[in-house]
Amino acid sequence: MRHTRVLRFAALAATAALAAAPAQAAPYQRTVAFALDEWIDVAFQDGAVTIHRLRIERKSGIKGFKSALSRPGNGQFVQDVQIQLEYSNTSTTDWQVKARIVWLDSADRVIDGYEGREDVDDKESHELATMLFSTLRYGLDQARRLRIELEIVPD
Repeated sequence: MRHTRVLRFAALAATAALAAAPAQAAPYQRTVAFALDEWIDVAFQDGAVTIHRLRIERKSGIKGFKSALSRPGNGQFVQDVQIQLEYSNTSTTDWQVKARIVWLDSADRVIDGYEGREDVDDKESHELATMLFSTLRYGLDQARRLRIELEIVPD
């Protein structure tokens, strides 16, 4: 009888742990029209984590800080941009979003983009994960599509 209670408790504990974890959904993949400073609805959910939307924002207020560091004296050719991911995480566990976000020209050739991992903190609702980097202005002018690939992974 005691053995049955232990097994039942272990099964309940395992079920609770699985319920809190993302279900390891298939990675999100989508290609959309490229546009700066406009939100793109994503609505990708994996367990307790939801990526609501994404945008590529031109950052002019910092006047090219990262651009100036990466290409001193060539500020007229570069532009700082920030990729913003709006997420919610209802679990008590931190996760990460593995992101590959690239802009493509009219022939679907990759111009530039971002590939990396960003924290998705626990107990957050409509919070932003942001990635700031420098890119060429010419590439932004030539971009026609945005390829978005997202996956929720353990922290």
